[in-house]
Amino acid sequence: MNGAHFLYVAIDGSNLINRIIEDGVPKERIARELSISGLSAHIQTLIRINIGTNRTLGTEFFHSNNLIGPKGKQFTKEEQDQLLRQIADEPGVTTRLVDIPGNKEKGIDIAVASALFEKSGHCETLVLVSSDRDYIPVLESLKRMGKYVVTVGFRKSHPSELINLSFLFIDLCTFSKGQYLKPEMAGIF
Repeated sequence: MNGAHFLYVAIDGSNLINRIIEDGVPKERIARELSISGLSAHIQTLIRINIGTNRTLGTEFFHSNNLIGPKGKQFTKEEQDQLLRQIADEPGVTTRLVDIPGNKEKGIDIAVASALFEKSGHCETLVLVSSDRDYIPVLESLKRMGKYVVTVGFRKSHPSELINLSFLFIDLCTFSKGQYLKPEMAGIF
């Protein structure tokens, strides 16, 4: 591998939030307390320990205007707007609105894949926070390019193909909820 050891974290926002809801966290709590910078910091610590990469090029949270959440547990427009404002205000996190006409979720997949390839010229370690099988060809290509590929998700819903393609898989089930919720709120369940 060449150059400095940088890492980049790409988060498929709706995919992550759907999995957190499936893990039992109420959407109202997510809207108030989700900490992408806290999640990213914990991921970066685990990568530093396991790979040695110690410099971050950035963390990006990709989303569309579609309401987030599984059927019956979708965010209201107001809750989602609050959540996105909160994430946009977090240090070290950039939000990226994907506004492609048609299938918005496929648009997010394409935007995340494009960002991973764009950053691959500057980063040795590329982190994907998503449990979407659509990323398999992207991860295969990045791995062939000699990149450290790290995937993050809940093991119970994370495809084995993504785990097998990963140099490192980080299981969100092993995190306390305090590692992806704001620290001052983490103990309140």
